[in-house]
This record gives sequence, structure tokens and C-alpha cells, in this order.
Amino acid sequence: MPFERQARKYGWSAMERVDRLHECLRGAAVRYVCSLPERTREDYVLLVEQLTQRFGKKDPPTTIRRKIGELRQARETSAEFAEEVRRLITLAYPGVDLQLQDQLATDAFLKGLRNQKVAYEVMNRDPGSFVEAQKFVEAHEHNFKATVGRDTEVKNRARRISWVDEGDLCEDTATMSRRVQTPQLRHSSPQTPDPTDPKQPKALYQKENKTIRHNPTEVALNHQAQIVGQLVHALDVEKQDISERTVLGRPALWLHVAMSKQSTVPRYTDDSGPSLLVGRIATAFDIPEHLHGLVAATSEALNEEQQQRFIQLLLTYQSVFAKNDSDLGYMSVVTHKIDTGLSRPVRQPVRRTPLGFQGEEEAHLKAMLEEGVITPSASEWASPVVLVRKKDGGVRWCVDYRSLNSLTIKDAYPLPQIEECLDVIGGASMFSTLDLQSGYWQIAVDSKDREKTAFITKWGLYEYTRMPFGLCNAPSTFQRAMELVLRGLQWETLLIYLDDVIVIGNGVDQSLDRLEQVFQRFQSYGLKLKPSKCHLLQEEVLFLGHIVSGNRVGPNPALVKDVQQWNPPNNLQELQAFLGLCNYYRKFVPSFAELASPLHNLLKKGTVFQWTDEHQAAFTMLKEKLTTAPVLGYPRTEGKFILDTDASNNSVGAVLSQIQWGEERVLTYASSHLSPAQQRYCVTRRELLAVVRFTRQFRHYLLGRKFLLRTDHGSLTWLFRFKCPEGQLARWLEELSQYDFHIEHRAGKQHANADALSRLPNNMDKCDCYQAGINLSDLPCKGCRYCWKVHEQWAKFEEDVDDVVPLAVRCIEPQGNANVDGTQSVESQPSAPLPETPEVNWLESLSPEQLATLQKADSVLATLHTWKETGTLPTKDEVMLEGPAVRKFWLCWPQVTLRQGVLYYSWDRIGDQHPTQLLLVPSSMQKEILQSCHNPPYSGHLGEAKTLQRVRQSYHWYGMGRDVQLFVKSSRGGLKLFQSLTKVLKRLQES
Repeated sequence: MPFERQARKYGWSAMERVDRLHECLRGAAVRYVCSLPERTREDYVLLVEQLTQRFGKKDPPTTIRRKIGELRQARETSAEFAEEVRRLITLAYPGVDLQLQDQLATDAFLKGLRNQKVAYEVMNRDPGSFVEAQKFVEAHEHNFKATVGRDTEVKNRARRISWVDEGDLCEDTATMSRRVQTPQLRHSSPQTPDPTDPKQPKALYQKENKTIRHNPTEVALNHQAQIVGQLVHALDVEKQDISERTVLGRPALWLHVAMSKQSTVPRYTDDSGPSLLVGRIATAFDIPEHLHGLVAATSEALNEEQQQRFIQLLLTYQSVFAKNDSDLGYMSVVTHKIDTGLSRPVRQPVRRTPLGFQGEEEAHLKAMLEEGVITPSASEWASPVVLVRKKDGGVRWCVDYRSLNSLTIKDAYPLPQIEECLDVIGGASMFSTLDLQSGYWQIAVDSKDREKTAFITKWGLYEYTRMPFGLCNAPSTFQRAMELVLRGLQWETLLIYLDDVIVIGNGVDQSLDRLEQVFQRFQSYGLKLKPSKCHLLQEEVLFLGHIVSGNRVGPNPALVKDVQQWNPPNNLQELQAFLGLCNYYRKFVPSFAELASPLHNLLKKGTVFQWTDEHQAAFTMLKEKLTTAPVLGYPRTEGKFILDTDASNNSVGAVLSQIQWGEERVLTYASSHLSPAQQRYCVTRRELLAVVRFTRQFRHYLLGRKFLLRTDHGSLTWLFRFKCPEGQLARWLEELSQYDFHIEHRAGKQHANADALSRLPNNMDKCDCYQAGINLSDLPCKGCRYCWKVHEQWAKFEEDVDDVVPLAVRCIEPQGNANVDGTQSVESQPSAPLPETPEVNWLESLSPEQLATLQKADSVLATLHTWKETGTLPTKDEVMLEGPAVRKFWLCWPQVTLRQGVLYYSWDRIGDQHPTQLLLVPSSMQKEILQSCHNPPYSGHLGEAKTLQRVRQSYHWYGMGRDVQLFVKSSRGGLKLFQSLTKVLKRLQES
């Protein structure tokens, strides 16, 4: 098709193709197009389809053969007649041999010639082909005109001439002269209605309603002109103040008035004095009604010149903005394809529409038909329609494409990450957000796959011509189309996330230049924007659920308001919805993981949903933190990053900051809940876990540049000085070796920013009335939160122990006076929960002095005693000469305590209010303790895990895990030997 080739050659957009096609239409085609709906006339694809159905129908070959028999040359030349004959022969005899078609065309051509004498002469020469016959005809026609036909043509051209009156001719000539010398003035400025009272006397200016534009003016160059005064005249026109800077020529200077700004002079004046020579000076802009909101909402930072340039930009590209909801764009460069492979069509039955939705369903269906979004279908596929009530009371039209999506091969085209988009915005000062008018409906569905989009209603079966919502590959197709339209501008000039586009710039002028580029792209591809959702030239905009400005980013206030009004969840689904919304803004909430920990516990498998005071407190705290979320900064290419990490018993947290303009600015908060296995890590391992986890999370910021790692755990300063690390520690150190960072130890009081992320203040009042085995409702406090927590810990402990609890190891409790029922007296408990002497079988008889003597007899513990008694700690170089056990206790020296002359090791247990004090066992007592824990008198031989667990309840020494492993293995060997000897003796006795 020549028109399509021309369109592809010159790169015409959809709108340009429509305009060019209208110019090419003539006669009946023009009348037929004028009768079509406006939507069809403005849509190129629909217009071509209608014209093809009306004028592009092909007659059957039999009909064309009859036309060839009746074909005669009219006023066209022989060459044009030959071309028509060739076309009809091709249509009348499809598939016939070309040589036979040539003979048939020659016969029809000669029979239909207007000049039969020429046809007779050519037939006598018997031409061998159609081309040869055409040459003979042209030659005979030339010879005929040169001889026989000359006199006939002269007679035919002769006409009688009547004389015309000379006066009428002169009058007509004068009229034509005035029309040529006096061209009509045209302008695009709107005529403003008369604002004055029509009954009031007025003076008419000499020149009425003439616009001074492109008129020559005499000027004097290189001469200074003095302004003798200013005249300011204000006139309200349709509630708009119109002003323009103008320069007036010599006629206006005769009035002794110099005007530095544009003024609009009304047609009439109440002054009856001398009239002005200039009747109207104006450069008015006819702003379409659908663009008034864009102009009114523009930033106040624009000056007068920038405002005029902005308005001119909107007028130039006003076709890019949709006039109403039915004004849709159309893009055929990218079409949506639905690849279902070899799957058979799926047809689902129609679903009954609720009575309250039937009116909206019919109206929506008619609107889509008028807009050309859908068309009647005869497809084998069918999906049901689902209507959902929206928040504003309207009805949302949905099609259930789940069956179709399950058969569709998924498109792997990626969507950009929201965090990466927000990082790119940093540094810009002016923003413009653009939103497409029903963006999916501006992309065509591939003609081969339209039948798969068919949906069924009680009014029949319809299919989409535009890409519908609900298809699994629709987002990928739309993102691909948008990046094709705006290729070369992504990540530099603008950001694209589906139909949300934000144009960034430094200043108004750069933003206007970039907006012009974007509007030009949209216009060339036939896409249209929705003016009500576009915000141009703003200093602060809403983008992807965040409020963004030149130097900060924050959560969407509307969503935060929804969080404030959220009622406590009544089931798991409501809780998941609340946590999902909160999780989207977790980067703004310090200690998010710790705050949400009680709520996440309700989501665990097998947990009964029971809303308690603890959950309500966490729910209220989360809402409060979201409503008072801090404002974060953008990362910059320059400036050192700082990562603060900390760990607690339940979670780990971090703060990523950067030095910007000499100040430390927070970029994001992060936190994560620990799994049950991770909660059993020692303090050093949990602190190292925090470092590893958050260097992974912020890898795109930290990798490849030097940063500072701050922690309140002094052991991490020796991170890369471990000798022969193994297992998990070796893997973590290997992962951290790819980063370039410096570790700085900061005391806990100064490490409050990261410490708050991992620790939630415990505001529960302590209660001492809990007793194991008693129902919570029978307690004096009737089951307060503290007793409930202690009860859960005791229940977990009972699950881990045997039916008969051995007496070899018990909990470390302070000595004191016991009550008659065996419980500890509250008055006799010390204020500090530190033990004096552990109550463990034969150790109960050992006094603190005896324990201290045994510890001082041990070489390792004797060194620790010396350091504690003298109050001095050796330096790193000095301690390197000691053994590994001494170096280990030197690294965790704050955990070593001295009480009544006995050394203890502080250990944080999960759920305990205070650290547990473990006795540091000298080497002389280790074997007896292992024997009592492994083989108690009221239980059998325990395995490695249970033996180590019971030892850890009260004791600690260097290499305790390895000693337990060796002891249990040796005990198993002796037990097996004893059992084998018993079997042998039994067999001997039986024999």
C-alpha cells in the first residue's frame, strides 16, 4: 500500500497518518468519513478498518470478467486505459499463467479502445505481447493526430466569443486590485466581550480590533532612548490577567507614552478626549479548557517569562493531553502478544451480575464499544466479568483472566526497582510527574491474540482491541513500550515505572527543555496524558508512594493517614494487610523488626490468633512510628558512607548514613528479626551477623568504595585477626573481604542510633507472683503480661527436659531463706540477680573461699584473678604472649565478673531480664561436673547435645564444647564394652 510505505518512510505518527489520510480522501469517501463517529474519525486503525469495509470490498472473479467484456475507453489516455485493463485481468484470472493473462489483456485492450480505426490497424499487425500492442497504439494515435485528426480537433476547440462591456471589466479589475493590495488581517487572539455598560457613552478608537503583529517598525540602532514615563493598564479578561512586554513604534511615540510592558487596550473607552492611534496591543493565548488546571497548579517559582514559555509549550503540544476520559491515544509500534503455546482454548460460563451493578455494567460496556476498546467476538475463548465496588462509590470493571494467565508463557521483561528510582531523583530541584490516560488501553493487542481476550456477558461475547487489565504479561509489555518511546532519556532525564513518569531537572529552564522532549516523543507515538493526574514544574511531588523533593524523601501522607485510622486486626488476613502496608515504609521506621516482632509471631504456622495487650502495644507503637517517620536524604556519589550496626536477643538493626556538606545525614534505616536458631548465637556472632546481613542489603552503596563500620561490640575490631577460622565464621569473613571498610568501636551510650533499631524498651512492670504449675488466673495478678511471658518460657523449658529432672544441674539461684512451701522469700532476695554459690549436688558444700582457692590453682583463672584484683588489663601486645584461653577471656573481658572472690561469666539468655552468671570452672573440677551432667543417678546416659545444654546452665570454661564431645564419646565406648561383656557372660552361663 503506497500510503503505508510513505508513512513508514517519513515516520508519521498515528495522528499525522489520520491527517494525511483525510487530505487524500475525495468524493464519496469524504462523505462517508463525515458520517462516522468522532472517535472513529480520529483513530487511524478504526478509520482504515471502516474504509476497507466500505470501499475495499473485492468483487468475485466472475463479476470482474463481465466488467472486462463491457470495458470501454472513456476520457483517459491509452496508457491509463491499459493500466486499468492489466489490473482487472489480474483480478479476474488469479492463478492463471502469465502468458495467457498477457493475451487476454491484449484482446481486452484493443476491443475497448475509443478509436476503432487505431484498434483495427493494430490488430492487423498481430502484436506478440501486451506491451507491444500498447506501443503500436501510441504510435498510431500520434500519426492519426498529426494527419487525419488535426482538423477535427481544431473544430472541436473553436468557441464563439461574445464582447464584454468595458465598464464592467474596469469595475471588476478595480475590485480585484483592492483585494490583492489589501490583505485580510487574521489573528488567533480571542475577541473579548465588552465589559462596560452598553448604555454608557463611549468613544470609538480610530483602529478597531486590530492586532499589531509582524508589522514593520522604523527603529534607530545604536541610539539610547529615554523612557519618560510608564503607563500601566490592567484589564480582567475571563478571570485572567494578560500582560506582555512590547516595544511601540514611531506612531505611538507621538502620544508621548513609553510602555515597558504589554498592555491590552479595550475597544471602547469612557474618556471622550482625543482617541489613541493604537486600538489594541495584545498577545493572547487561547488555553484549552482541559489545560486550565495544569496552568493554575504550576509552581510559583516561575517568573513571567518562564510562565509564558510554559503556556506556549502546552499550546504547542495540547494534542498530547486527553480532552476527556474517552479521548485515548493509540500506539501500534508495540503490540501485546499472548503466547499460550499449544494449549487448547478455555471457556468459562457467564457469571450473574448483582442487581445493583447491572446498570453500571451496561454503561461501561457501551462506553468501551464507542471508544473502540472492545468489539463483538466469535472466539472460542471466554473469561467471566467481575465487578468490584471502588472506594469512591463507582464500579471497577474487571475480567477474571486467571485461567488464561495460567496457560500464558510469562514475559521476563523487568520492571525497575523502586529504591533505585528514588536514589536517582537526588540532586534535582524541579519535578514533573506525568500519567497516561488509561495507559493500557493505548496499546493494541496483536490481531492474532485478540480472540484470547474475549469475555462473556449476558449481552454477548466481546474481545479487546486494546490491552486490558488483568493479563499477566501486561505490565512487562507496557514497560517495554514506555522505554521504547522514551529511549535515551531513562535514568538521566526522567524515570519510568509503568504509566508513572517523572521528569527531573535542575531549574525551570532545563525542566521546560526536557518536557518538550518528552511531549514530542508522546506526540510522535500517539500517546496521550491525563491532565488531572499530571503535575508540572513542582518543587515537591508524589511519586511511587513517596513524597520527593530536592533533598529529602518521605512517606505518602495519605497512606500514613490510613494507617492512623486502621482498626486492630481481627484475623490473619487483616494483620497481613496491615503489616504489608507498614513494610513498604519500613526504611523510615527505626527498630521496625523489633516493634513488629509480636505481630509477626502471630503469623507463624500453628499459632492461634489471639490478640493480647502485647500485640495491641506493638500495633499502637507501629502506627505512632509511621505517623512521625523521619525525613531521609538521598545518596550522593561523593561523601563517605557510614554503617552503624547492632544486635539484640531478638533482632539486628542498622543505620546507613553519609557525610553530606560536612554533616552526617541518615539515608535509611534497616532491621531484621532473628530466627530461633540465630537467637541462640553468642553476642559476638550476633553482632557479626548484623554486619554481614546489612552489608548485603546495602551492597549497591558500599561495594567499590571505602566506608566506615561502627559498632558497640569491641570484639569486632579483631574481625580479620582470627587464626584459622572455620565453618560459618570463615564464610562470613570471606564475604566481608570484598569490601573496603574501617571498623570503629563506639561505646553503647554513643551508639544509640543503631542500638534503638535492635532493642525495644521493655516497659512491662516486674511481677513476682508467678509459680510454676499454677494457673495464671489463680495468681494474685490474675495473669499479667510479665507472668504470661514467664509462663511461656517455663513451658518451653518443660518441653526440652526429661520426665524426671535430674538433680545434677539446676538453675543458678541466689541463696536465701526459703518459705515453708519451698518457694523463695521475696524479702530475702538480693536486689541484684547475681548468684553467690551455685546449688549443684556436691558443690553446695563448697564455700566461696574454697571455690576461689580452686580457681587460683588453675593457671588460666589465676591470671584472670590477678587482673581483677589489681584492676589492670594488659595491652594487646602483652596478651598475645598468653595462651588461647587467656586471649579469649581478654577479648570478652566485660563479661568476666568477680563476686565474693569467685569468677563468673555473664551470659544473656533469651527472655531473661538480666544476664545469667556462669561459674568459671577450674580444670580440676571439670571431669566431676561432666560426669554428674552426663550420667545423673535418676536418668540414663545423655547425648552430646543434652549434656552440653545442662553444663551450660551453670558452668563455663574455655573449650567446653570440645570436652563434652570427647567425654561423651569415651563414655559410649565404655558402655558398649560393658554391654558386650555382659552378653558374653550371659551366653557362657546359658551354655
